[in-house]
Amino acid sequence: MNNPLLPAKVFPSPRETEALAHAVDRCVREVPVASLVNSGRAMVKVVNRRALLAGMLEVVDAFLAHRGRVIEHELAEKVVSREHAAREDGQLRVLASLADLCDTVEAVITDLPDPAAGRAVTRRMERLFGTYGFERIKTVGSEFDPRYHEAVESEPVTGRGRGEITREVSAGFRRGDFVLRLARVIVAE
Repeated sequence: MNNPLLPAKVFPSPRETEALAHAVDRCVREVPVASLVNSGRAMVKVVNRRALLAGMLEVVDAFLAHRGRVIEHELAEKVVSREHAAREDGQLRVLASLADLCDTVEAVITDLPDPAAGRAVTRRMERLFGTYGFERIKTVGSEFDPRYHEAVESEPVTGRGRGEITREVSAGFRRGDFVLRLARVIVAE
Protein backbone atom coordinates (compact mmCIF):
# COMPACT_ATOMS: atom_id res chain seq x y z
CA MET A 1 0.00 0.00 0.00
CA ASN A 2 1.68 3.21 -1.16
CA ASN A 3 0.54 6.04 1.02
CA PRO A 4 2.31 9.38 1.47
CA LEU A 5 1.37 9.38 5.16
CA LEU A 6 3.35 6.21 5.85
CA PRO A 7 7.12 5.89 6.11
CA ALA A 8 8.68 4.86 2.81
CA LYS A 9 10.60 1.92 4.29
CA VAL A 10 10.76 -0.20 7.36
CA PHE A 11 13.72 -2.38 6.46
CA PRO A 12 17.29 -1.43 7.29
CA SER A 13 19.08 0.70 4.73
CA PRO A 14 22.21 -0.71 3.06
CA ARG A 15 24.31 1.33 5.51
CA GLU A 16 22.41 -0.06 8.51
CA THR A 17 22.72 -3.58 7.13
CA GLU A 18 26.46 -3.08 6.65
CA ALA A 19 26.86 -1.80 10.23
CA LEU A 20 24.89 -4.77 11.55
CA ALA A 21 27.01 -7.23 9.58
CA HIS A 22 30.19 -5.48 10.74
CA ALA A 23 29.11 -5.71 14.41
CA VAL A 24 28.35 -9.42 14.10
CA ASP A 25 31.62 -10.03 12.22
CA ARG A 26 33.60 -8.16 14.88
CA CYS A 27 31.99 -10.27 17.63
CA VAL A 28 32.94 -13.46 15.85
CA ARG A 29 36.51 -12.33 15.05
CA GLU A 30 37.34 -11.05 18.54
CA VAL A 31 36.36 -14.21 20.40
CA PRO A 32 38.84 -17.06 19.88
CA VAL A 33 37.29 -20.33 18.78
CA ALA A 34 39.24 -22.18 21.48
CA SER A 35 37.62 -20.01 24.14
CA LEU A 36 34.17 -20.92 22.88
CA VAL A 37 35.05 -24.61 22.84
CA ASN A 38 36.85 -24.72 26.15
CA SER A 39 35.43 -21.93 28.27
CA GLY A 40 36.04 -23.99 31.43
CA ARG A 41 39.81 -23.25 31.13
CA ALA A 42 39.15 -19.48 31.11
CA MET A 43 40.92 -18.96 27.80
CA VAL A 44 38.71 -16.00 26.98
CA LYS A 45 40.21 -12.75 28.05
CA VAL A 46 38.08 -10.15 29.79
CA VAL A 47 38.68 -7.75 26.89
CA ASN A 48 37.31 -10.26 24.42
CA ARG A 49 34.29 -10.83 26.64
CA ARG A 50 33.65 -7.10 26.71
CA ALA A 51 34.06 -6.94 22.95
CA LEU A 52 31.63 -9.81 22.58
CA LEU A 53 29.10 -8.11 24.87
CA ALA A 54 29.57 -4.76 23.11
CA GLY A 55 29.07 -6.41 19.74
CA MET A 56 26.04 -8.30 20.96
CA LEU A 57 24.58 -5.08 22.34
CA GLU A 58 25.11 -3.43 18.95
CA VAL A 59 23.31 -6.31 17.26
CA VAL A 60 20.44 -6.14 19.74
CA ASP A 61 20.22 -2.34 19.41
CA ALA A 62 20.16 -2.58 15.62
CA PHE A 63 17.48 -5.26 15.76
CA LEU A 64 15.35 -3.27 18.22
CA ALA A 65 15.68 -0.12 16.12
CA HIS A 66 14.61 -2.04 13.04
CA ARG A 67 11.72 -3.72 14.89
CA GLY A 68 10.65 -0.31 16.23
CA ARG A 69 10.44 1.01 12.66
CA VAL A 70 8.39 -2.03 11.63
CA ILE A 71 5.99 -1.51 14.53
CA GLU A 72 5.68 2.21 13.76
CA HIS A 73 4.91 1.39 10.13
CA GLU A 74 2.26 -1.18 11.12
CA LEU A 75 0.62 1.28 13.51
CA ALA A 76 0.65 4.03 10.89
CA GLU A 77 -0.99 1.63 8.41
CA LYS A 78 -3.71 0.82 10.93
CA VAL A 79 -4.35 4.51 11.66
CA VAL A 80 -4.57 5.35 7.96
CA SER A 81 -6.83 2.35 7.37
CA ARG A 82 -9.18 3.43 10.18
CA GLU A 83 -9.22 7.02 8.92
CA HIS A 84 -10.00 5.79 5.41
CA ALA A 85 -12.84 3.58 6.72
CA ALA A 86 -14.29 6.47 8.75
CA ARG A 87 -14.11 8.79 5.74
CA GLU A 88 -15.77 6.14 3.55
CA ASP A 89 -18.51 5.63 6.17
CA GLY A 90 -19.16 9.38 6.32
CA GLN A 91 -19.35 9.60 2.53
CA LEU A 92 -21.82 6.70 2.42
CA ARG A 93 -24.06 8.39 5.01
CA VAL A 94 -24.05 11.63 3.01
CA LEU A 95 -24.80 9.78 -0.23
CA ALA A 96 -27.67 7.87 1.43
CA SER A 97 -29.12 11.21 2.55
CA LEU A 98 -28.74 12.55 -0.99
CA ALA A 99 -30.63 9.51 -2.28
CA ASP A 100 -33.51 10.45 0.02
CA LEU A 101 -33.33 14.03 -1.25
CA CYS A 102 -33.39 12.71 -4.81
CA ASP A 103 -36.70 10.95 -3.99
CA THR A 104 -38.14 14.16 -2.58
CA VAL A 105 -37.15 16.14 -5.68
CA GLU A 106 -38.67 13.49 -7.97
CA ALA A 107 -41.91 13.61 -5.96
CA VAL A 108 -42.03 17.40 -6.25
CA ILE A 109 -41.32 17.30 -10.00
CA THR A 110 -44.74 15.85 -10.72
CA ASP A 111 -46.39 18.95 -9.19
CA LEU A 112 -44.25 21.48 -11.10
CA PRO A 113 -45.59 23.25 -14.20
CA ASP A 114 -42.14 22.78 -15.82
CA PRO A 115 -40.65 19.46 -14.63
CA ALA A 116 -37.46 19.95 -16.69
CA ALA A 117 -35.83 22.03 -13.94
CA GLY A 118 -36.47 19.29 -11.39
CA ARG A 119 -35.11 16.60 -13.70
CA ALA A 120 -31.97 18.66 -14.17
CA VAL A 121 -31.46 18.59 -10.40
CA THR A 122 -31.91 14.81 -10.22
CA ARG A 123 -29.50 14.31 -13.14
CA ARG A 124 -26.94 16.43 -11.31
CA MET A 125 -27.37 14.33 -8.18
CA GLU A 126 -26.94 11.14 -10.21
CA ARG A 127 -23.71 12.57 -11.67
CA LEU A 128 -22.58 13.23 -8.10
CA PHE A 129 -23.26 9.58 -7.25
CA GLY A 130 -21.26 8.68 -10.37
CA THR A 131 -18.21 10.57 -9.10
CA TYR A 132 -18.16 8.13 -6.16
CA GLY A 133 -18.61 5.14 -8.46
CA PHE A 134 -22.33 4.62 -7.78
CA GLU A 135 -24.96 4.10 -10.42
CA ARG A 136 -28.71 4.10 -10.30
CA ILE A 137 -30.18 0.60 -10.11
CA LYS A 138 -32.20 -0.29 -13.19
CA THR A 139 -35.83 -0.91 -12.34
CA VAL A 140 -38.79 -0.55 -14.75
CA GLY A 141 -38.87 -3.35 -17.29
CA SER A 142 -36.19 -5.47 -15.61
CA GLU A 143 -36.61 -8.63 -13.55
CA PHE A 144 -36.93 -8.31 -9.80
CA ASP A 145 -33.63 -9.12 -8.07
CA PRO A 146 -33.68 -9.16 -4.25
CA ARG A 147 -30.01 -8.14 -4.15
CA TYR A 148 -30.91 -4.76 -5.70
CA HIS A 149 -34.69 -4.34 -5.33
CA GLU A 150 -37.21 -4.21 -2.51
CA ALA A 151 -40.75 -5.09 -3.58
CA VAL A 152 -43.15 -2.82 -1.72
CA GLU A 153 -46.21 -3.95 -3.64
CA SER A 154 -47.35 -6.21 -6.43
CA GLU A 155 -50.05 -5.50 -9.01
CA PRO A 156 -51.78 -7.50 -11.70
CA VAL A 157 -50.55 -6.32 -15.09
CA THR A 158 -51.34 -7.89 -18.45
CA GLY A 159 -48.53 -8.31 -20.93
CA ARG A 160 -45.83 -8.44 -18.30
CA GLY A 161 -44.14 -11.50 -16.83
CA ARG A 162 -44.48 -12.41 -13.18
CA GLY A 163 -41.73 -10.66 -11.16
CA GLU A 164 -41.09 -7.98 -13.77
CA ILE A 165 -40.79 -4.49 -12.31
CA THR A 166 -43.64 -2.21 -13.41
CA ARG A 167 -42.95 0.95 -11.39
CA GLU A 168 -40.23 2.50 -9.27
CA VAL A 169 -41.24 3.93 -5.91
CA SER A 170 -37.77 5.19 -4.94
CA ALA A 171 -34.39 4.99 -6.64
CA GLY A 172 -31.64 2.68 -5.49
CA PHE A 173 -27.90 3.08 -5.97
CA ARG A 174 -25.06 0.59 -6.14
CA ARG A 175 -21.32 0.40 -6.73
CA GLY A 176 -20.56 -3.00 -8.20
CA ASP A 177 -22.18 -5.49 -5.83
CA PHE A 178 -22.26 -3.02 -2.93
CA VAL A 179 -25.76 -1.54 -2.56
CA LEU A 180 -26.03 1.89 -0.97
CA ARG A 181 -29.81 1.67 -0.99
CA LEU A 182 -32.22 -0.87 -2.48
CA ALA A 183 -34.55 0.39 -5.19
CA ARG A 184 -38.12 0.22 -3.89
CA VAL A 185 -40.35 -1.13 -6.66
CA ILE A 186 -43.75 -2.48 -7.59
CA VAL A 187 -43.70 -5.82 -9.41
CA ALA A 188 -46.14 -7.63 -11.70
CA GLU A 189 -48.06 -10.58 -10.28
